[in-house]
Amino acid sequence: MLNFNANRNPEESLSRAKNILSGKGPLGWFAKLFIGKEDLNKMNAAVGQAQDAMADFKESERIRNVGISAKASVLAIQDTGMLLNYNPVVILTMEVRPNAGTPYTVSVKTPVSKIAIPRVGDEVAVKYDPADKMKVALGA
Repeated sequence: MLNFNANRNPEESLSRAKNILSGKGPLGWFAKLFIGKEDLNKMNAAVGQAQDAMADFKESERIRNVGISAKASVLAIQDTGMLLNYNPVVILTMEVRPNAGTPYTVSVKTPVSKIAIPRVGDEVAVKYDPADKMKVALGA
């Protein structure tokens, strides 16, 4: 039942945590018995945020692998109040300038290095999905 295997898939671990917190299985029953409903709701919300972050990370990696390189100018930056590995997660509004085509504006929620946070006017390297140019990831 309890397997402390350090090599477990993070998505599988989050799924198991979600099942436990929703009361499934013996561990879920114990969780419902000993943890208050308000705390269970907070824990469920945290697991949901972690699952969303994993999905965003996978999508960014996919875009970096299949995307087309371009330059972008930062038009605005907004802090979300979230951290990922102690780095801030921000919403960047950028004007993307593809090599072929007209420039366009897009907003992307992404973690940035706390020692190299982009500022308005900065040029950044991005990749965009050729199938949907509104899907953009930082980095080339």
